[in-house]
Order: sequence, then C-alpha cells, then structure tokens
Amino acid sequence: MENLFKSKLEAVERLNSFTREIAELSLKTDYDNVNSMVEKRNEYIVAVREIDEKIKKMNSINDTDEIKNIKKLINQSVQEIIEMDKQIRKNLSDEIKLVKAKLNEPASSLGQLNIKA
Repeated sequence: MENLFKSKLEAVERLNSFTREIAELSLKTDYDNVNSMVEKRNEYIVAVREIDEKIKKMNSINDTDEIKNIKKLINQSVQEIIEMDKQIRKNLSDEIKLVKAKLNEPASSLGQLNIKA
C-alpha cells in the first residue's frame, strides 16, 4: 500500500513539474508548444488516476505515519497544481480578451488604405 502512495506521489510530482513548465511559457509566443504540452499533460493525469484506482481497490483502513506523510505531500503538490492551473486559465483568458479587443476595433485603419487595382 505504501508503495502505491509513493508511486502516486511521484506521478503527482511529475505532473506538478510539467504543469510548472506550461505555466512558465508565454501563450502569445509559445502557443503551439503550450497546446501540445497540455495534450501531453493529460497522460500524466491519466497515470495519477490509474494509481488512484489501484489504491481504492486495496482500501486499507490503517494508514501508517509514512502513508499519512505521503498523503500530505500529495495534497500539497495537488494544491500547487490547482494554483498553476488557475494561472494558466487566467493567462489564456487575458490573451483571448486581447485578441477579441483587436478584432472588435473599428476598421478605421482599413479605411485609410488606398488600394488601387
């Protein structure tokens, strides 16, 4: 049981590290990279869920001190991931707002163009 929790901790830490890499990228300049990394991130999430399912199947009632410590570390790491996810969503939302604002600008600059055939 303890080994499963250690495996889960390792998987969550990999997810945390990968999410941090995504959060550090610029959506404006690295959009394609961010997009592909978000797809790859789903693989990390699936790995964590698979370990979670194994833990649920074992359904141990007695948690040792070591398991309690591992669970605490897992929860801390998950909280960090949640905060990074919020920041990524906020950055994405801000970028979308900028694009919308640019698209909704009056076509005054186009009106000044003199295109001759």
